[in-house]
Amino acid sequence: MPQISTYEALPLVAGSWKPFSSQVYMGPSFTCSGGFVVVSGLAMKEGGGAWSTIGTLPTGCRPSKRLVFNVNNDELTTRVDVTANGDITWIAGGNSHQWLSLSGIVFRTGGDLTLPLSNGWQAFGQVYQDPSYSCSDGLVLVSGYAKFVGTGSWSGYSRIGTLPADCRPQKQLIFNLNNQERTIRVDIAPSGTIKYVHVGTPGGNNQWLSLSGIVFKTGGYLTLPLSHGWRPFGSEYQKPSYSCPSGNGFVVLNGLATRVSGAWNNIGRLPLGCRPSKQLIFNMNNNAKTVRIDVQASGVISWYAGGKDGNWVSLNGIAFSKAQAGMEETASSATASLA
Repeated sequence: MPQISTYEALPLVAGSWKPFSSQVYMGPSFTCSGGFVVVSGLAMKEGGGAWSTIGTLPTGCRPSKRLVFNVNNDELTTRVDVTANGDITWIAGGNSHQWLSLSGIVFRTGGDLTLPLSNGWQAFGQVYQDPSYSCSDGLVLVSGYAKFVGTGSWSGYSRIGTLPADCRPQKQLIFNLNNQERTIRVDIAPSGTIKYVHVGTPGGNNQWLSLSGIVFKTGGYLTLPLSHGWRPFGSEYQKPSYSCPSGNGFVVLNGLATRVSGAWNNIGRLPLGCRPSKQLIFNMNNNAKTVRIDVQASGVISWYAGGKDGNWVSLNGIAFSKAQAGMEETASSATASLA
């Protein structure tokens, strides 16, 4: 697990974007250490200009080629790209609210290995990073841009690629990935198979998908305490869990939770020492739909907006730097309006 120290403020495009004004939500920020970059926080649009470049990562904290991420705009999904020159740019999808969450952007600056792709899929090429992965101390990140070159429907070519034996989850994981303005559900099995799942619109004329945003632990995680009315989905899926290093580093959540009674609100709670310093918003999967999931400074993990199909939600893709000592809240966070 990389040793990550403190957040730094992300330089934003002046006059176009600013930190969301709130004592509750984290502003746009990043950590960059040991070749790992984690971007988090909430940016607010200002002025009447177009949605475009939000901010820029400094030299040494940039991907080697362009990456495409699926981030949150409340009940909507949004494509945001991180380019080799460090620009973080809105490309397509949700912009109905005057804010955008950057949480869920996690990548390595280099040293990734080529992901073996299956028949019907190949690297998109051009300025985009080829499908690749890193696997170190049980932490797996997958990134890159794949295009479908098979004939007919994606349904005959659902297997995109395969991770090697020591870089696989113990149970099946569900991720919320990007296909322009659409959400795509992609599963990773204990066999290492990365599979497109045929739900909702299968991409229309966009014969590609991004694998960036896949992050998980192969083991060494702890069971996430769930709130009343929620329980592990069970079956072949990973139960809700988290990993939290003893020193500086970042927290990773995995697993599938199902609601069995009560309202859609608090799902579970992270313990002290494994919480962000301020509230973060993530873009999670609910089969064909996207879901807004917040992680509060109190450790509470909550459903806020988006899909409810099948009474389940995936927690895979939540990753953030640990709060520094003395910064954590022990009481529930207040809720700021994001209408």
